[in-house]
Amino acid sequence: MDTHRFGRKLKLPSTAAIKHQFLLMQLQDEIKALPPGQAFNQNNSVALIKLRRLIAKSSAHLA
Repeated sequence: MDTHRFGRKLKLPSTAAIKHQFLLMQLQDEIKALPPGQAFNQNNSVALIKLRRLIAKSSAHLA
């Protein structure tokens, strides 16, 4: 991965930001895959569980 372009250093996204964006897309896919009329169950969502874990881990580093 290039870290410079036209002599300037590129600001690369952090791993946590990439994971966060990926998990949001995965959560959207889970919601879209629900049959019509079926309610979204937060307790059975793998993406939502991982997203909450990632947010808790990143907020623990800030404290």
